[in-house]
Amino acid sequence: MSTTSFLQTASMTGQRAGRLAAGLLAVIVFLASLAVSDQAFAHAALIKTDPADGAVLAQGPAQFSLTFSEPVSPLVLTLVKPDGKPVPLTSFRFSDQTVEIDNPQPLKSGT
Repeated sequence: MSTTSFLQTASMTGQRAGRLAAGLLAVIVFLASLAVSDQAFAHAALIKTDPADGAVLAQGPAQFSLTFSEPVSPLVLTLVKPDGKPVPLTSFRFSDQTVEIDNPQPLKSGT
């Protein structure tokens, strides 16, 4: 085997090893990003409301109930009226995965 062919073979082997290392690094980075993204996007989802979403009631309820997929502890709750005006909801209680909110004022039709 000549020196030139030996160097070419060694160079090709080094290129393969480099490609293999780069591919392995890419797989590790991809798997690490999947592990981190599961934690970053793990948020409670709203699974039930009372009154139900879209419900039409004869009169406004005395309280609202929101049930989530896991326990929550909101810091601020706001009701946005049809005209866009916010109404702070200051009287509420937590019960495991449910937040019970007292109606702050009589709600008019369409709210």
